[in-house]
Formats: sequence, C-alpha cells, structure tokens
Amino acid sequence: MPSLTPEQRAAVDQAISQEGYARLDDYIVLRAEVYDRLRGALDHGLDMAQVGALVDATMSDEDKGDPLLDSYQRYRP
Repeated sequence: MPSLTPEQRAAVDQAISQEGYARLDDYIVLRAEVYDRLRGALDHGLDMAQVGALVDATMSDEDKGDPLLDSYQRYRP
C-alpha cells in the first residue's frame, strides 16, 4: 500500500477531524476505533440493518457535543 505524503496525511487528518471520515477516490478512511466497531459487527454475522443501526449509533456518538453540527446540516445540499 502506498504511503501518503505529509500534505496528503494532513488533509486526511483534517477531513477525519471534521467529518469523522475521509473519502479518497473509491475508498473511505475511518478512524481506527470506528473501523474496529464496524469490523466487530461484520465479524459477528450481523445483517445490513443491524450494521446500519450500529453506524447510526456511532455517528450519533460522534455528533454529540459538536458545536458546528447545526451549521453542517443547515447548509447541506
């Protein structure tokens, strides 16, 4: 797997800190603890509805206390 340049790494870090993930072409980069939670769900044979509920719970946890959340949703296309 190729390494990121320092500039690319900074951009990924910034996107993850703002959005919780970063999109790189056809890939999504997640923080390790988010990936571990999702991976655990998939390893236990959960169906997509159960995985969706876990993703919603994770995103809800991530959104708690975000002072800019309202502004993100208000200006969303």
